Amino acid sequence: VSEPFWPQRGLLANPRSRGSFDLQRVRALAANGRLAAARALLDELGGDPPPDARGGLAGDVASERARLDLAGGDAEAAAAAAQAAVAQLPTVDEAYERASAWLTLGRALRALGRGDDARAETDQFASWARERAALPQVALLAALAEAEQAWTERRRDEAYRAYAAALDVAERWSVPRDLATVAASYGNSLIADDELDRAGAVVGRVARWAEQDFDCALLQARLYRALGQTTAWQAALARARGLAGERPIPASAAAPRPARPDAAADGARVDDRLAAPARQRSLTQNERRANE
Repeated sequence: VSEPFWPQRGLLANPRSRGSFDLQRVRALAANGRLAAARALLDELGGDPPPDARGGLAGDVASERARLDLAGGDAEAAAAAAQAAVAQLPTVDEAYERASAWLTLGRALRALGRGDDARAETDQFASWARERAALPQVALLAALAEAEQAWTERRRDEAYRAYAAALDVAERWSVPRDLATVAASYGNSLIADDELDRAGAVVGRVARWAEQDFDCALLQARLYRALGQTTAWQAALARARGLAGERPIPASAAAPRPARPDAAADGARVDDRLAAPARQRSLTQNERRANE
């Protein structure tokens, strides 16, 4: 919900309609890096009126809180909120948000060093998703969760097969938000493994959104930093900082690193991959809303 529509909030008397309106506002604030404002509205949304007066909205609120907590570095709170969201979103209509919360739960548990718990949740998530094979976005997020868990456990071949499956689903359905989510995780894993040519192919799929989306801009900055391409890295880092709002820029994107001896050759190959999507059409207005 953008600024011009926010005054209409006062016209909504129905608690569920108003709650849904507020939740979309929270997501828009978070997407623009306004984390404090997003948390403040979430606090208000969670307390008045009681969550059970708004159907499944309590689970949506918990899921969004989990993502905000994890982005802010509070993995303990994120895990608790994500666990609550998974429990509170049982219906088919809530399946995508439940899958998103389950993905956040695995990430939070791994951040806490609770690898066994993360593996158990990932397995349960995968089993639940297999029973909902007709829901492609659920299958996508489950494949992404399995990829991240396998990568953490150093099962690289298995991880990259799952990443490729998730990316295939994301590209088939062309939902920008999902494609950016998969590409960020996949690309960062490849960069960490120094698979820079493969990373360039993945990053290139979302390069056209780097001017508007923080995670895509950050991904570009990480890639150019890894390549030792100083000028391109500085430009990408400046874009990421301009989009960050209250979100921190991690050292893996911001800290200078020595130039690679083969940077010119790597850079030429990767630049070709990044340039092609940039020549495609830019996001339409509807796609921008979906990406929020």
